[in-house]
Amino acid sequence: MLFKFECRRTGGQYQKYGGGDAQACLKAAEKYYVAGKTDPKEIELFQKACNLNNAEACTLLAYKYKKSGDMANAKIFYTKACNLGDQVACTMK
Repeated sequence: MLFKFECRRTGGQYQKYGGGDAQACLKAAEKYYVAGKTDPKEIELFQKACNLNNAEACTLLAYKYKKSGDMANAKIFYTKACNLGDQVACTMK
């Protein structure tokens, strides 16, 4: 099953974006996450949302890295999430 979610939300739909809508990127990434899919697009969407300073996306991205054994990247993104105000991430880094 393929998902066709990107990052700009228009009228309840996720569409390709050129600028940045962190919440739309996060919600699009969560579609992969909830479906239990292992897909590079999920990481890409979490990364976009994190780059747009969405703390929740940074925390979830860090978790994905931690789960895959990449502790260096997990620490980077837990730290960023913590700096953005996610208190749960502050306990994880």
